[in-house]
Amino acid sequence: MRNCVTSPKFTPSVIHLKLSTMNRVASGVEIKEGTNDKFPKASRMRELIWDNELMYVAHIHTAQTRMGHDKCRATQRFPNAGQNLGWKGTVCSIPIIEMLNESLHEMYMEKNMVPDPVAMAAEYNTAVKNAKVGHFTAMVNDRTSRLGCAISIGANCKAPSVDKTYPWCYYLACNYDGTNLLNSFIYKTDPQQSASQCSDWGVGKSLAYEHLCGNTGEIFDPKK
Repeated sequence: MRNCVTSPKFTPSVIHLKLSTMNRVASGVEIKEGTNDKFPKASRMRELIWDNELMYVAHIHTAQTRMGHDKCRATQRFPNAGQNLGWKGTVCSIPIIEMLNESLHEMYMEKNMVPDPVAMAAEYNTAVKNAKVGHFTAMVNDRTSRLGCAISIGANCKAPSVDKTYPWCYYLACNYDGTNLLNSFIYKTDPQQSASQCSDWGVGKSLAYEHLCGNTGEIFDPKK
């Protein structure tokens, strides 16, 4: 088993991929494929900060080289920590960045299974939960301000859902400082202007991602 939590390209790649997708959703241009249903503009979705504690907990999980959410990812700072998991089995070695890109893309494409984009933003209810779009909703939750991810590589591993063994197995975990709250909003919206409520976090708009808010690193109430 090999751990890949300290690759010099890994952290900036995760951050850029996450923020690029968040920025697209926040802009109000993203649609549910096969429909004209747009995801509404986000009024206070923030940039994400890499957090080494979240990364460490994610690493402990991936090092077990098995799929399935853990039950002990909460920390003193982040009692409501959330988690996204990815897995890929291959017959030969692949670049870590390739696995990362594929996993995050698959999570993002859950947007096309969202029953109603506008209703989803307003409330993470039973209908949204049952649609199995939890990876996507975790990615665009505006309460999230930090993440930490890790990848571990195993050998001769069984696939999580089928009776098949792969010579190479890649396990990804991304832990967030927050998670989806049932019967509460995923992100707040503004029909006119994205990033219009950044003052909720005591910041202005992001300088790098025009539809996101900045992030000072201040930790807020996870239910704010």
